[in-house]
Amino acid sequence: MVRNRWAGAAAGLAAALAVAVTVAVALALAGCGQLPERQRAADAAAADFERALTGRQGDALCEALAPSTRQEPERSADQPCPEAAADLKVAPGGAAVRTEVWGDQAHVVLADDTLFPARPRDGWKVTAAGCEPQPGQPYECGLKAG
Repeated sequence: MVRNRWAGAAAGLAAALAVAVTVAVALALAGCGQLPERQRAADAAAADFERALTGRQGDALCEALAPSTRQEPERSADQPCPEAAADLKVAPGGAAVRTEVWGDQAHVVLADDTLFPARPRDGWKVTAAGCEPQPGQPYECGLKAG
């Protein structure tokens, strides 16, 4: 009698483990399926920023920035973002060459610049631009959140 009880418990445990593994694999695959979508969204955010920067479109440039990054030119110039955007010390960087995404953060390497888009509540926005790699240290960015 004791032997059958253990056999039943083992079978129940095996079934529960099989369900847990199946759910974990399904969730992992679902997350992988979203990676290309997130890469496209990060690339689109970078392209929006670059288009606005190249065209010196202050309103569009500010819209492409994450809220915390948008505040930095406003503080520095003591002007609303669209007016402050005209004085940004960030040059256009060209087309995306490589994009890496980690969750809601991305690293977009352009032909002549590096951007860091992120996805806050209102879609993908640029959090840092004009970024140069520093050996053994974080990137140094001309525009970033204060």
